[in-house]
Amino acid sequence: MRGCEAPPIRNPERRAKYRTLRASLARPAAAFRAKGWLAGARPRFDSANATARREPASATAHKSFVKPRRFGYAGRTVAKTNPIVKESADVTIHSPRTRMDGVKALNVEWRPWIADFPECAALNPFQIIHVGIMEAVAPTRIVRTKQTTTYFLACFGGKGKVLIDGRWRVCSAGSACLLPAHTLNAFDALRGRRWEFCWVCYQQTAEQRPIADTASPVMARFEALPLHSAIRGLMYECKSAAQPTVIHHWVELIHAHVLRFARPLEHDDRLRLLWKRVAARLSEIWTLARLAREAGYSKEHLRRLCRRQLGRSPMHQITYLRMRRAAELLATTEKTIEATAREVGYHNPFVFSNAFTKWIGWRPSEYRRKRLKAPVSESKAVPVWNRG
Repeated sequence: MRGCEAPPIRNPERRAKYRTLRASLARPAAAFRAKGWLAGARPRFDSANATARREPASATAHKSFVKPRRFGYAGRTVAKTNPIVKESADVTIHSPRTRMDGVKALNVEWRPWIADFPECAALNPFQIIHVGIMEAVAPTRIVRTKQTTTYFLACFGGKGKVLIDGRWRVCSAGSACLLPAHTLNAFDALRGRRWEFCWVCYQQTAEQRPIADTASPVMARFEALPLHSAIRGLMYECKSAAQPTVIHHWVELIHAHVLRFARPLEHDDRLRLLWKRVAARLSEIWTLARLAREAGYSKEHLRRLCRRQLGRSPMHQITYLRMRRAAELLATTEKTIEATAREVGYHNPFVFSNAFTKWIGWRPSEYRRKRLKAPVSESKAVPVWNRG
């Protein structure tokens, strides 16, 4: 009805104020900024003009949210920031709805979550502590601050998050990750989601070639169903006939599947030898151009190869090698932090400390102190499997 409509505003000044009010209600931040009605303005650097300009404080409030950054390979980061795990001790939380089953080696240090696993002597020659299958539901959280094992995890259903290189990454079906020793390792089930994966945990000795070498990927695509079937076959055999020959073949098959992921460059001599040379000379300055020249590839081709086979860019791979070596030195030697920084290619100890904190989770001094506080049963070099 026409009588219900507001009468037209004939005064030009009142009409202008009315339009301004409507605009301010529709776009308050833009209208108030244009009118200069917002107080508490502060300067913000304009990178395009290289000048500082005034901007209202409330106009930048929404910028505290960090948008997740995606990657083109199997994993992606959950956030662009560095959510460091703050626990000072190992954490093991299993939801009552989390289900797991597996097999353990002989003489494994007692752990409540593997106490009911059947023992398998065939795992010991391969330095495997335990293997298993888990269906994880939140809250399920594993944190290893003094990890001395290599942990392989392959997802065949759902998704969860794994702390890799100091950042949380989503591990979903069709991907796997290899968590090396002497770094902060953690994984967490996502709320409201099931996470199905199988795992193989290795105890590394000085005499054995490490499973995770300089050319091993951190996270990459991997078909987990063959490994899942092999682990199920081993569990069934250990709980039924327990024939040694059959068990040995199952263990060999499991180990072969892990090696297929851990050593993708076994037949790519140029790339494998490149990272072997880099690992032996971490104190030198390495640029992308020098890496490409050493490997005999173009810079772009080297970048594509590393992304596809290692899950990292070439420069991130160098940082990973430096941080892994630094963690080993801090855990096994008495070298000063400055000497450790120089040995892995950092001439500024403050830059080294910040990089180490980002990748490992603690500052070098804190990491060394936590390693020195390890229980005696975990720090002794005895042939008993001491971490899991």
